[in-house]
Amino acid sequence: MVSEKLNQDAAAPTDAVHLALDIGEQILISGGEVGRVEDTVSRLCTAFGAMRTDVFAITSLIFVTAIWEGGAVITQSRRIKTSEKCMQRLELLNALSRKICNEQLSLSEARVAFAEIMKKKTSSSYKILLGSLLAATAFTAFFGGDLWDCLVAPIVAVVIFLCQRLTRRIGGNRFLSQVLCSFLASTVATLAVTYHLGSSVDHVMIGCIMLLIPGISFTHAVENLIIGDTVSGLISLSEATVVALALAGGFALSQGFLGGVLL
Repeated sequence: MVSEKLNQDAAAPTDAVHLALDIGEQILISGGEVGRVEDTVSRLCTAFGAMRTDVFAITSLIFVTAIWEGGAVITQSRRIKTSEKCMQRLELLNALSRKICNEQLSLSEARVAFAEIMKKKTSSSYKILLGSLLAATAFTAFFGGDLWDCLVAPIVAVVIFLCQRLTRRIGGNRFLSQVLCSFLASTVATLAVTYHLGSSVDHVMIGCIMLLIPGISFTHAVENLIIGDTVSGLISLSEATVVALALAGGFALSQGFLGGVLL
């Protein structure tokens, strides 16, 4: 029994850092900014008993070293390969981290609470599709599209939605995914206008392309640069720029191809 208790005590710092990284990873994947991740992981390790915690995070990596009473040093890292924005899960994870720090939950209690959050379903595909339809139609009208353009916009939004789901299932590169989505969206919009189902390719595309604009990444990039987190800011800014170039490239490829076929 004594030996078992010693093994549990030795494993506690490692398990605590592992849980803190789990929570930090999901915050980053769900759309949280890098500064929030670093602060959360640091506070969680402190709440679990760490004397000092050093955390370094960028959009694709979290690295943490925690020093515990008695001299134990725990170093772990986590590679982030996916991004699935979910504000609902982000809010729940933030609430859990505050609860752990304020109420001093035990490691086992925190692990159970985290598992319950991860079991909760994110927004259904139907809600995401409905939101895409409404957003594409609203943006098309906002940027000057007429009634016919607003009727074509939902069709293009469906194409974008299906393309995103397909590329996510096959695990495609995000850059290629954006190129493909932009190419198909531009192709459908151009064909719709060619056959007089819409009035303006520009209005339809500028309304639908808003579904693909990396607004969160760009906002986080500017925020990180302002607060002095230069590395994370430049990485996020570069990512947003590459995505924007991918969107422009897909549109240009479509117009270049269809321009030679239809015009």
